Amino acid sequence: MAGPMWWAVVRERAAACWWQLLLVKLAFAAAGNVPASVVGRSGAASEAAAVLLFAAGAALSA
Repeated sequence: MAGPMWWAVVRERAAACWWQLLLVKLAFAAAGNVPASVVGRSGAASEAAAVLLFAAGAALSA
């Protein structure tokens, strides 16, 4: 056997839905970068940026 059975399952699932994983990763990257760039351009304090990013993360994980 090449490795643990769970690793074979992970590889099989990743091969079957790699494009879905990529879309989720890109969506989370965009959701994190857009608020940070908007707050950064507006000159807001870093505390405001932290609150905004926390709220965006809470909304996405709900």
